[in-house]
Amino acid sequence: MRASADSCSLIDGRPAARRPVFEDGRQRRDFVHVTDVARANLAAIDRLPAGPPGSLRACNVGSGTATTIGEIAARLARIMGGPAPAVRR
Repeated sequence: MRASADSCSLIDGRPAARRPVFEDGRQRRDFVHVTDVARANLAAIDRLPAGPPGSLRACNVGSGTATTIGEIAARLARIMGGPAPAVRR
């Protein structure tokens, strides 16, 4: 996955441009920090069952909190000192 222009400008300290939020911005996602995903993977490795190949199960990793795309866009704009995101329907 490639970083977006907004997140790159946040990292580099450049001013943010007004970026659009498509649809209505109310789409919900469960965002989780990469550190938490790494910890979950390490915990899963520590608990690997002894069994035949194919006996492993998939696990979902999440924060348990749904956040809208619009909320994330607004937070990034506020952090970067840029304008509020434009909603494109």
